[in-house]
Amino acid sequence: MLIYAVLAPLLINTGIADNGDFSRSMQWFIEKPAAFETNWPSDDATWDRRFAKFWIDEWTPKPEPALGGMESRSSAQLLNMAGIAANAAARTVTGNTGYSLRIASIPARIVELAAFAALAILFHAATGSAALTFGTMLFVSAVLLDVSYKAFFNSFYEERASLLYLTVLVPAAVLAFRAAGGWGWKILFAAVLALFATSKAQFAPTPAILLAVFLAHSWVSGIPGLTWRRAPAFAALFLVPQIVALAATSGYEFRNVNAYNATFIGALTFSEDPGRHLADFPPDAARCIGVNAFVPGTCFTELGSLTSHGKVVSIYLNDPPAMASAVHFASDAMQDIALDVYGKRHLDGLIEPLFEPSFWTTVKGLLPTGFGFYLLALALSGVLLPISRTAGLRGFALAAQFLCAVAVSQTVITVVGDGRAEIAKHLLVGNFAFDLAVVLTAGLLVRAVASSPVASRVFPSRLTAVKG
Repeated sequence: MLIYAVLAPLLINTGIADNGDFSRSMQWFIEKPAAFETNWPSDDATWDRRFAKFWIDEWTPKPEPALGGMESRSSAQLLNMAGIAANAAARTVTGNTGYSLRIASIPARIVELAAFAALAILFHAATGSAALTFGTMLFVSAVLLDVSYKAFFNSFYEERASLLYLTVLVPAAVLAFRAAGGWGWKILFAAVLALFATSKAQFAPTPAILLAVFLAHSWVSGIPGLTWRRAPAFAALFLVPQIVALAATSGYEFRNVNAYNATFIGALTFSEDPGRHLADFPPDAARCIGVNAFVPGTCFTELGSLTSHGKVVSIYLNDPPAMASAVHFASDAMQDIALDVYGKRHLDGLIEPLFEPSFWTTVKGLLPTGFGFYLLALALSGVLLPISRTAGLRGFALAAQFLCAVAVSQTVITVVGDGRAEIAKHLLVGNFAFDLAVVLTAGLLVRAVASSPVASRVFPSRLTAVKG
């Protein structure tokens, strides 16, 4: 924990370039970047500097935040509010009237540190091994501190909230579903799950997916206390967050953009005979296959209102080879977290990074993609089933199972939700979930092996005593 606490603040000077997607999330309290005359420059040269190339720390806030103008109901707005409060506090000391993303990120960094500390304490309590806890948390730190993930904390991307809430969800799940987990911890888990599911539209189905995983895992592993009488109460831990997520994402402003992309740079591009799916579109609609909604022209303006995610699902249901190709495309994009298309250098080089760890980004290059990714995820899930029969490890086994489910489900949700558009960025949180699942499962597997009767005669007792 001490190592993490020392290293984490050194990443405060790393960020990632803004692509304008989440202006809808922040324009209720931000006018523009401080170095620019407007948020949407009109000339190409200034536009190129504003978007995608460099990350920007200083922004000009509106004189008064306009809560009524909040376009997004994402739980990421809670981080925006915390950022406003942090900058207001800093203003009393420095007198700076601007809005700094670095200062705004401090509350999120503190919460992440607390989540990491809780995870370390819980892992040690579950395994009883200081050496194993140190080794496992060292790799968890490598994931959490990797610049490919950490750069998002200095941005307005909703992914920063998803990454944070998913980090908190892990210890919350352990506390809720460990042998001694009471209903207070279970309610905390449901609250954090709701925050994660509402952080970005692509995670809205997560509670229902995790409920299915929980029931299947419980049926196979035989979790004590889960009876038919208590099943509705357990189900509510997932169904209430699911209802909240659906309410928060209803009326989503960019739904037509996503549906158009999911259709014309998604489902139709994966079909061997796309023409047979265009009966409900104008005769010349085929010209728009492969054309992004943001490409200048008439494709989106003419066809956007005719698309829907319902139609996307219908295309895939009627064209299974297209669905298989789409999922293969998404799984092939897994393990790519560098996102080199988005600049991580500060505008004009005014802020230099203190520390840019990328060890885990390198490790990701060794992990399988495509069908191999699914095989590894299935292997992890299979290993976790017998591990969860050990009462002391049950909470961690279920948490890792949830992480696997998030990772695998995102390879389907992202491509069905937005097609090929920014697939690597859309899979970022799925990758993060998978990375944590790999590390935690490895730690649990070492504990399970070391606790076996054969190992107990070889390893010292301090490595083999399992609680529960």
